[in-house]
Amino acid sequence: MAQRPKLAHVDSDTHERLLEVAFDLFGRHGYEGVSIDQISRACNLSKGALYWYFDSKEDLFISCLSRLRELLERMIYQPMLEATDPREQLVAFFHGLREVLLEQKNVESIAGLLLSVGDPGREKFWKYRQSLRHKTESFFADIIQQGRDQNLFHFEDDPRSLARAMSAMLEGCILQTRREQSEYGLEVLGTLCRALFITLGAEPPNPPEKHLQH
Repeated sequence: MAQRPKLAHVDSDTHERLLEVAFDLFGRHGYEGVSIDQISRACNLSKGALYWYFDSKEDLFISCLSRLRELLERMIYQPMLEATDPREQLVAFFHGLREVLLEQKNVESIAGLLLSVGDPGREKFWKYRQSLRHKTESFFADIIQQGRDQNLFHFEDDPRSLARAMSAMLEGCILQTRREQSEYGLEVLGTLCRALFITLGAEPPNPPEKHLQH
């Protein structure tokens, strides 16, 4: 099959618009529920024009997953890195998750993308999700280990076990908030924060519910 020619200049605004529209549509309807025709029409582009920017629907979806990672990095992981110590980093985790849950559009899109990559039958998507999950859990585990090294946490089990629980907590709050109202997810954050700190053998923020409002 002959390769299609590449654009001499890719319009960055059109590229961004395609990603924005696809991120929203895939989030609301899932990978199978959206066609290239629907995405191109929503962007006022021809189907052929869309293929100048993305090689396939799968390629576009993977780009949306990368956008998802960037969103979580901006709202959760980067603020955690900027915190002063492991204890404050975990507080920043809950604060960042709260900010995600407050934006219903984020919740819809993130939840839909997570559900779309949850099928092991789509090997490429499944491997991508497993890679992201591994990076996230390693990030959390490093923070927990640093807290133990600094005698801030007194958790004797493998930090990776608690890191996996935090990863599941992140996804679970987003998925449940999509089904319920945002108040549901926000209501449980304080309890989850307290439970995590108790598990770590550390003093929780007092009170965590009020702390997470700032």
